[in-house]
Amino acid sequence: MHKSLTDALYSKCPIIYRYRDAADTENRTLMIWGFLCGSGWFDLLLNLSDSLEKNARMQLQMGVPDSKLPMINQVKEKFGGLRVYMKNGSPELYALIEKAQHASTSICECCGDEGKMVVVDGYVMTRCNNHIGHVAN
Repeated sequence: MHKSLTDALYSKCPIIYRYRDAADTENRTLMIWGFLCGSGWFDLLLNLSDSLEKNARMQLQMGVPDSKLPMINQVKEKFGGLRVYMKNGSPELYALIEKAQHASTSICECCGDEGKMVVVDGYVMTRCNNHIGHVAN
């Protein structure tokens, strides 16, 4: 994903992405590598992240300690779909993630237009007709 889009997600959702640069083993996440998917899923991730962040903000206001707040561990593409891994989630939050992951299979990972899952050279990807065979960035 483009750096400007990554920065926008981090800026808008500081609680759920709070340990993205942590060096210590206790708090380290795989977000140190950023969003390992194409920019076409930005809007999907923005909506999901915003919902997760609102929940985390509410928990914080209720006095939930930092160590128990929801936190994203990794975001990536796998087998043509979005994968989001979270720590300290609830069934409600995991349902939001599952819904976004399912939606990603009909959104082009490259541009965000309507897409479909295709197999190119043995790799499963979600692409529109214009981006079949392209590498997402």
